[in-house]
Amino acid sequence: MTEGAGERRWALAAAVAFGLAVLLAYRNSSLSFGGDAADWIQVSQAPIFGWRFWTYRPWGTSLIYKVLGSNPWAILPFQVVFHGASWLVLAWVLRGRMKTAAGRWIAFLSMLGLGLSIETLIWPFTILSESLCNSLSLLLLAWIVWALPREDGTARFTSAPVLGGLLALAVLWSSTRDTNPYTLLLVAGLGTAALACSPYRRRVGVARGIVVVAVLACAAVLQVWLARQSTRNAWNYSMANVVCQRVLADPEAVDFFRNAGMPVSPLLMGFAGRHNAYSTNAVADPSDESMRDKSFESWLSERGVSTYLSFVATHPWKAAGWLWSDRRRLVSPSVRRDAQIGPFLTIYQRKSGRRLLVEPLLSRGTIQGEAAFTIVISDLFFPLW
Repeated sequence: MTEGAGERRWALAAAVAFGLAVLLAYRNSSLSFGGDAADWIQVSQAPIFGWRFWTYRPWGTSLIYKVLGSNPWAILPFQVVFHGASWLVLAWVLRGRMKTAAGRWIAFLSMLGLGLSIETLIWPFTILSESLCNSLSLLLLAWIVWALPREDGTARFTSAPVLGGLLALAVLWSSTRDTNPYTLLLVAGLGTAALACSPYRRRVGVARGIVVVAVLACAAVLQVWLARQSTRNAWNYSMANVVCQRVLADPEAVDFFRNAGMPVSPLLMGFAGRHNAYSTNAVADPSDESMRDKSFESWLSERGVSTYLSFVATHPWKAAGWLWSDRRRLVSPSVRRDAQIGPFLTIYQRKSGRRLLVEPLLSRGTIQGEAAFTIVISDLFFPLW
């Protein structure tokens, strides 16, 4: 069904309303500067030609923060605007792929609704890598959908500029989070397998396909290697949490890890089934040394990941069971577990049995300054209950 001018005008109006809703969620006091936020700022302030800048944290986020002057008050509005723009781009691209008016509206409004959900909107207000990673993921998906072949057989992804932009975006995306390079390795492997298919070779070309695979693989391997040069030991934090919360609570898993050389002390067993308790104390400054097992930490650094991979390979049902036991948290594990959602998407963090206001989102008067016209605008979009 051909899109009419009226339908396009309504879609543009919905896009403007979405943009205003995102902007209304921003104000100065919305900034969440906790956890690793100070770490990100400090790394972005390091000399760009220094080893620490490229290894201590994934360099993509540090680079964007450096361009923004390592200033939280510049990073925050950038992340908010980038968040809204990326969701709008994906929504518009998906809308253009739909054949019917109903399909276009469902695709468009669904994406805008997800962009305003608490699970996605909370991240632009936090100085961490999640927001940039999420926004770049959306742009990557939008780029891929836009470049796919159409019904008439024409395809945009075969042109060099389109592929170049996509690869640049993929490399930047892979450098925003520790785990992203492994996704690139998987995509590079699939691309290598696709080159064995004659339709793919004819469509893309052997030389172009090899270049794509090589760029993705090299970017991923480089990022993994840089991460291994870091003294931060990001994997140790996650592995310690998995061991304490999952392994120590399972006698069969404990036996496997003990046979692999893991020291199992009464102190360590005291953390069985506890989420993040050991890891949080270990990286605290200062940490409680009486609650640390240095022999366990040494083993974890040397053999933790390899032992865990061996366990998952030989006991896949255990890993599946751990995931299944937490199936209710898979949708939004970080927000729903630690926060309570109040009116107008206000977030309250649970702390000492009390509700602590963290940051108001989409509430009245959320534009900086609380000027009269901003209250009128907020009342228009979010009237009082």
